[in-house]
Amino acid sequence: GNASSYKTSGLSEGRGRNYPFAALLEKPQAKPSITVETDSVTVLSGESITIDVLANDHSSDANSTLKLDKITSKPSIGSAEISGQKIHYSVPVSDIPEQRAVMKYQVSDDFGTTAEGEVVITINSPVITANSLQYKALEDTPLELNLHQ
Repeated sequence: GNASSYKTSGLSEGRGRNYPFAALLEKPQAKPSITVETDSVTVLSGESITIDVLANDHSSDANSTLKLDKITSKPSIGSAEISGQKIHYSVPVSDIPEQRAVMKYQVSDDFGTTAEGEVVITINSPVITANSLQYKALEDTPLELNLHQ
């Protein structure tokens, strides 16, 4: 038949016009959401650390698995790369007492939902101590000290 033979009764736009066909649509299920928590780590300059950024992130669907996709914003100090489902971070040697760096990463779930997480990194330089030195010197006599690292 033609389109007019498939008119549906009672389905109209409110002005008496019928549509040639109708379909029942199920309400689409909402995609699960991902909750990411900020990660905070401390590392000594010149060292490396592996960060399990997914450990405190989760999906609203308990059956969904989160996956670490990529680093979206590299840290301003040091280097970072994905190794397995963790981030391996390395920082160069520095004598600055305390520095901070931030990096961001993207996670996704089985449904294609994505979210961005953040890692705040505190970089501490090792504290260097020296044993106290005591010298006896005669008054008005020059004393020469050679200190080496």
